[in-house]
Amino acid sequence: FQGRNIPQFPSSIEWISNNQLSDDRLLINTLACVVALRYWNVHGDKSDQGISFIKENISKLGDASPEHMTCGFEVVFPAVFRVDALVIQDISDVRDQKMKRVPKELLHEVPTGLLHNLEGLGNLESLGKLEWPKILKLQTPKGSFITSPAATCYAIMETNDQDCIEFIQYIVKKFNGGAPTVYPVDIYARLWAVDRLERLGISRFFEPEIKNCLDHVYRYIKCALEIPWYASLPRLEARFYIENYGADDIWIGKSLYRMPEINKERYLELGKLDYNKCQAQHQMEWNHMQQIWSKQKLKELLLAFFVASSSIFETERYGERIAWVKTNILDTRFPHV
Repeated sequence: FQGRNIPQFPSSIEWISNNQLSDDRLLINTLACVVALRYWNVHGDKSDQGISFIKENISKLGDASPEHMTCGFEVVFPAVFRVDALVIQDISDVRDQKMKRVPKELLHEVPTGLLHNLEGLGNLESLGKLEWPKILKLQTPKGSFITSPAATCYAIMETNDQDCIEFIQYIVKKFNGGAPTVYPVDIYARLWAVDRLERLGISRFFEPEIKNCLDHVYRYIKCALEIPWYASLPRLEARFYIENYGADDIWIGKSLYRMPEINKERYLELGKLDYNKCQAQHQMEWNHMQQIWSKQKLKELLLAFFVASSSIFETERYGERIAWVKTNILDTRFPHV
């Protein structure tokens, strides 16, 4: 740093030492930290512990499920861990197969997901030498590459770009020497939180908060054409999502982490309470309709009420549901009136 043989971010070295776990947990993160400690020849006991963890677990990669790999693992890991081992070669083969489908010019022309793993692309024969003047034009306005501190650090090593340096300096200061795998995450967190509330069927209880979130970012959701129409009915989606919602889900990026704004046990509890309340109201309405319209064809009546209650599901909108059912029945009975 500045012509002297000292770390550019000394607080990050200390953060590594102070935050090492007893069992390390993540192979690629441990490896990166060991490299940093060994390069600067500090905290030998910490790096020794990390090396022991790597030796004990490297063989397990051959049996690991691809679904459990961190984001871009097959791209980054072979670039960091350059040893002649069968398991590393297998991972490299997976990387090479994926990279064959990526045109080199695409990497240099538009921001793609590969920029998030830029630190793993520097020595790939399939890509050749990276054209940094072009790649630097793909930075975010704050100087990062797809909000990845690791990718941005690699760009600093290769170009010494001042915008990249300022971004990392800001991150290191903000997190006291550490750095998250993605930053900023406010857009992700806001959109995911809104999405969870909507899928759980309880977004109407958070309308002011949702409006604030959506004022911050532009959000547009487009249903895929292959999704059948009935699957987009709010109550059916809420029932499916309640059954599959994970309040303790772990998000897999370049690391494993939780996002409490997105996964909360209280969200799930509220979703279940509201769903059961609405179901009880709908059941009462359905029983009442069968008594009043006993001569009506049951199948026809049930379909009309099902569509109404699946779309206009809020308990306070009873009148709208009844109007929907009556209109639907009349339209079916007298289509030419």
